[in-house]
Amino acid sequence: EAAAADETQCRRDEETERRHLADERRRVELHDAERAAEEQARRRAAEEARLEALAEEVRKLAAEKDWKRRLQKTHEEKAKRSAEEVAAEEEFLRRKQEAAEK
Repeated sequence: EAAAADETQCRRDEETERRHLADERRRVELHDAERAAEEQARRRAAEEARLEALAEEVRKLAAEKDWKRRLQKTHEEKAKRSAEEVAAEEEFLRRKQEAAEK
């Protein structure tokens, strides 16, 4: 009877140990999964920050391009006005000279 009791106690101890090891394995797996999720979240945040920095750079470049385009257009308009003014002055002087020659 004592041997049977020892055998039963031994089986209980083994089952307790198996449950303990299974619980520990689940805790380790959960901890590993949490660490992996945290690392993935860090990587995702870093990628989002990188993409936002790129988007900001694109916005800056687009604004600069637009500014340069508007500046070029302003210069072209000024040059056109100047050319028109010169042409008008030349026409005025030509007519004045023609009138003086008559």
